[in-house]
Amino acid sequence: LSHPADEDCCSVCMVSPGFEALTGAPKETLVASGLRCLSAELLNDPADLVRMRMSVATGAPSSAVLVKRRLAGDLFRSVVHYQGITVGKDPSTGKDLWFLIGLYIDVTDECEEMDSEELLHANVLTIARLKGQVKNAITDHIQAVLKDELWAAMPPA
Repeated sequence: LSHPADEDCCSVCMVSPGFEALTGAPKETLVASGLRCLSAELLNDPADLVRMRMSVATGAPSSAVLVKRRLAGDLFRSVVHYQGITVGKDPSTGKDLWFLIGLYIDVTDECEEMDSEELLHANVLTIARLKGQVKNAITDHIQAVLKDELWAAMPPA
């Protein structure tokens, strides 16, 4: 989960245990350095990278099969899906407040049998399911925080 308003090019603010396992990087490293520590850009299609960067900037949904580098240095392939999730509106500007979710599905072992388009198509339902789970978790968390803040702000009876 990233907050695109951060000046540090969409820094990472939340990481799942599954992503830690996939990348071999602890949450602290990923939050501190963002995803730069996983970069293997020279091995990816430049058009895919441009599309994914546009998604980071705008929140528009985009998916690609990308090569990344684990913290230990070995390469892996994953279906990557980025999409903004609106969580509210800024009361002073009226603009959407949103976070960027990044979903990574390890397809390293499947890459020899399928091309990128086949891998994307084969994982469409998984992306939809994960996206829904993440959005629900974020919404539930925000509602719980707001509820706690409202209760804390109420004067004692």
